[in-house]
Parts: sequence; structure tokens; C-alpha cells
Amino acid sequence: MTIDEVQQAMISGQTVRHTHGGITAEYTISGVISRYSKIRGWYYVLELKDRKADSLSVVNMEEVENERIY
Repeated sequence: MTIDEVQQAMISGQTVRHTHGGITAEYTISGVISRYSKIRGWYYVLELKDRKADSLSVVNMEEVENERIY
């Protein structure tokens, strides 16, 4: 996802998908975290709230797909 897609998804409360270990789950974006590393410089990760379970995941923005694609 791009930062513009993330912003739109957060504003509208849109569902996004993330796959980990072959399992795909639906989430809402609950936050955006900026991080810094010597290799990548500044970059963003997303805090995702699982729609079915009461859990949070922190993942790279590139690993999240907009549900509208499906």
C-alpha cells in the first residue's frame, strides 16, 4: 500500500488484508509508526487490529493489501 492508500483506509475504516505464514486475515489500520534504520533510513510500519480477534500486529506497509482489490 502507498501512504495515500493507508490514509484513505484509515479515514474510511476500510478493511485491509495481511498474510502471514500462509494465513490471510482481515484488519483495520489502527496506527502508523515511523521507524529509522541505518540501512533503510526512515520508513513506515502499520499497526493493524484484527477484525475477529482482539489482537494487534505491526507489519511493513508493503505487506498489506487493500481489500478493494478483491
